[in-house]
Amino acid sequence: MITAMAQSTLSKFVWWVFDRSLNQNLEQYLEDYISTDRGLEDDDARDIAVVLQQRSRGIIEYMVSRDSPRTLVILKMIGMPDLSDKFLNAGVTDMWYPFDDYLLRQIISDKETRRLFLEKQNLVLSRHMSPDPDRHQHLLHGDDHFEEKKILGSGGFGLVSDCHDILNNRQVARKLIPRGRTISRRQAAISADAFANELAILRRVSARNLPHLVTVVGSYTDPTYFGILSTPVADMDLGKYLEVRLFNNSHKKWYGCLASALCFLHGMKIRHKDIKPRNILIYKDDVLLADFGISYDWTDRSGPTTSGRPVARDPRYCAPEVDGWESRNESADVWSLGCVYLEMWSAFSGFEIESIRQHFRENGSRSDIYCKNREALLSWMAEVRGRHHMQGLSQWISQMLKEHSNERISAAGLRDRIRLQAPYYVGLMGCRCGDDL
Repeated sequence: MITAMAQSTLSKFVWWVFDRSLNQNLEQYLEDYISTDRGLEDDDARDIAVVLQQRSRGIIEYMVSRDSPRTLVILKMIGMPDLSDKFLNAGVTDMWYPFDDYLLRQIISDKETRRLFLEKQNLVLSRHMSPDPDRHQHLLHGDDHFEEKKILGSGGFGLVSDCHDILNNRQVARKLIPRGRTISRRQAAISADAFANELAILRRVSARNLPHLVTVVGSYTDPTYFGILSTPVADMDLGKYLEVRLFNNSHKKWYGCLASALCFLHGMKIRHKDIKPRNILIYKDDVLLADFGISYDWTDRSGPTTSGRPVARDPRYCAPEVDGWESRNESADVWSLGCVYLEMWSAFSGFEIESIRQHFRENGSRSDIYCKNREALLSWMAEVRGRHHMQGLSQWISQMLKEHSNERISAAGLRDRIRLQAPYYVGLMGCRCGDDL
């Protein structure tokens, strides 16, 4: 654990290293900004970050992160490089730009210093939305770049709407995660972490071009929101679809599609952690898994298991071990998808979703939360089984909804089971679902 005094001392040493170790070209590069007040383009920020990373041998990267070239430039401009430790302590990176006085007050207490910082900040902001999904934009007024057509939905972390990206002339789904004055300072930090986590996972997934997963096409920050842009723009979510009952025989393939999507995620060492009908989108005749706001990437960690109080969850679809704050892994996703399958199976068999809720409220523990009413779960499955001809589906769901996580089928095992059944139930696998991508 590094003390505050040690951090401050190291910060001063880092700037000393910066002034003496970086090549003359970069030093002159920064002096140009200070003397001419010309704007910092996104490419310039990336170049500075790369040189810092290459030259620092880990020291400058720690204090003036490669993710914070804008902070570096502004602090040099106003002649206050020693303030870098305050940004470090606040966990702030370039992702936070632009600031307003309310947000900056959390880092810099002196009013005049804040005024100078905000005055120079305009020189490091993006001028327009880039079509490159890997380029995060920093906009003074995000709404100026989009025409909002309609609200698509809202959740724990944000609001999703159908928008027209004006400059790039494309239709996108825009998720806005509040920041700044709209929420408390504590919630602002949580929102920033959730945004960074979701964006990183979406970029990983999108780079693989996997079927049945949404694709990120851009991101930005403005003083009020973090924004994530994705495609395609869905017609509706699965929850709404099951309510309006627009079924046809081709939709049997969705079982295989969703199993494949989850198999792809787990293969990339990602737990979704919030699978439910509202987070499954319907686009034309396809299903897509969306909303990675609380997902968990264990690529650089010891394994998929987490414990303690969940950050967020939908009680109705969460696994017993999640509800009980016990250790859980990717098997919790399988449980959640099993609950979704149960609702699909019921709706495709002619039952209304509300009839499931009513059955649970009238039987067993009287709870309509699946993991809290085992008796009602089993009796409901027996009722649907009597009306549905796909007996294999009943077996899959039973294996997905095992009370103990170590007894559940894996996502890969589920996909393989569906592959084996596909010749007997035509249409269970669609598009590239059966491929090992």
